[in-house]
Formats: sequence, structure tokens, C-alpha cells
Amino acid sequence: MTVLERLNARYGPALEAELRSALPENGTLLSQMVAYHLGWVNAEGRPTAADPGKRIRPLLMLLACDGVGGEWQ
Repeated sequence: MTVLERLNARYGPALEAELRSALPENGTLLSQMVAYHLGWVNAEGRPTAADPGKRIRPLLMLLACDGVGGEWQ
């Protein structure tokens, strides 16, 4: 298992839940665009598996918080 896979296993579920809760599910163009860029839907708008690589920046933020003794949750 790679480092990214281990980190994603630890932080991924909470990160995914927070991202999804911040996005309105009202079908607006903005929510559709965000869902596409986060890998939740494909170009046709059909659900697809998210690539954990799309979570690198949020993951780095959580790691930095955790690294300085903060509560990443």
C-alpha cells in the first residue's frame, strides 16, 4: 500500500463526507461542475468512482493540521 493510499484510508472518509456536505445537491450548473472536477460524476453526469489523487490539497491541509498538534476533524 502506498503512502497516499494509507493516508487516504485514514482521512479519506471524513474528507469525502465534508466535501459532499458542502456541495448543494440541487443540480445547479456549479454543483454539477464541482462534482465532475472532484471525480464524482463523469462528463455525462453519471456517477463514477472518485480518484483519491483529486484529494491531495485537502489531504495536505489535514496532515499539516495534524502535524502541528491540531484536531484535523
